[in-house]
Amino acid sequence: VTVPLNHFDPQDARTTDVVFAVLPATGERKGMFVTVIGGPGGSGLMSADNYISYFDPAIPENFDIVFFDQRGINMSGGLYCIDAVTKYYRSDTNATTPEGEAKLLEVTQTFVDECVAEMGESELIPYLDTVQAAEDLEVFRALMGDEKFWLYGESYGTQFSQMYAVSHPDRLAGLILDGTVDITLMDTEFLKTQAAAFNDVLVATLEACNADEYCATDMGRDALAVYDELAAQLKQAPITFDFPLSTGEVEQREFSFAELEATSGYLYSETARMMFLRSLAAYSRDNTLLPLARVAYNSLYVNPDTLEAILDPSWSDAIYYGVTCRDYAEPGSTFEEQAELFLREGDGVDASLPRLSSVFYGDLPCVYWPYPKDDSQPAMLAEPFKGGDYPTLVLNATTDPATPYSGAQSVFENLTNGYLVTQVGGPHVIFGWGNECVDGLVAEFLVNDT
Repeated sequence: VTVPLNHFDPQDARTTDVVFAVLPATGERKGMFVTVIGGPGGSGLMSADNYISYFDPAIPENFDIVFFDQRGINMSGGLYCIDAVTKYYRSDTNATTPEGEAKLLEVTQTFVDECVAEMGESELIPYLDTVQAAEDLEVFRALMGDEKFWLYGESYGTQFSQMYAVSHPDRLAGLILDGTVDITLMDTEFLKTQAAAFNDVLVATLEACNADEYCATDMGRDALAVYDELAAQLKQAPITFDFPLSTGEVEQREFSFAELEATSGYLYSETARMMFLRSLAAYSRDNTLLPLARVAYNSLYVNPDTLEAILDPSWSDAIYYGVTCRDYAEPGSTFEEQAELFLREGDGVDASLPRLSSVFYGDLPCVYWPYPKDDSQPAMLAEPFKGGDYPTLVLNATTDPATPYSGAQSVFENLTNGYLVTQVGGPHVIFGWGNECVDGLVAEFLVNDT
């Protein structure tokens, strides 16, 4: 189902459509169950088959299952900047000195310019924010003719879902927020909690290795010490190592501190954490960086042979920044003022976090992103989200690095009709991982109104 873009600016030409996919219920239909996946930048259409395979069979039996590509993503515009983002993420920067800050701002501004150019200076860029994207879902709902439907948002999708719920509270039969974002926080406030959560989950992962007989034996010594010593060495200079190519040849490469930081992408799930620990153990035991390099290349979406960027149509960093930088733009401030504010906020993060403080600077490109909002455009929520007459499930793991557990707690505490489901430990986003305690609760909520 294609839905024309519903721009707030009536003078703007509608440059693309938003594409929705609907899997009809196989039994007696209770309504629509719409999934908003994470990001912003993830393709719902390319995730649908995988996600549905984990659903309790009663869900597709009773509901039309709906996934979609948000405006600008994959089939709804296809905006990407893979070369610019790979170059940016592999840049070694250090925000703890004036010289390091200057270099960080320089490479960030260059990234924004190159990313926008790689997107083709698209006319869609000014219209990517969540407030407008949520209206695309409302156009789709009206087209389908359902008075109410069930909405599931994961990670960024919880941000999207809260915005939709605020704008159209009478359209929801039930709401599920999984990996929950407290969107009353300003961007830098959220990034502080996220950076701390990444540090904490990394420490918990390394300490879990120390507590496990087999992992501890494989590592050979304290896992936290191994990581910290490697990080300290890489901060001084990259380490040279041999990398085997698929041709059978061997190429000498350098493993940088930026690439070690990139392995933090493996903290999102328990399986990935295991693979990260095995790679770190190989370094500790055999003094080889090869497995860690493979983890880094996979996290960065680069070809291991050529180190060139790989297009993954299911994900777009261009849309991540296109949406985030519109959502959290501060009207009226100059680039210089925003940069200074970001860097000074980062001083405290760098001083307080021994690991992965760089996570805080993840949204620094928003300082230079084009098409900032003006004072008349909607922003994120100024008041806490309270939900509505419909029930809201809030799901979160205590070891979620991307959407910290504190965010779920703060959202839940303000709900008028809410329920908090906590997984101790666990991954980022907890529904659909095969944990019956979580999956069974969600299925009962949807199918039997429990």
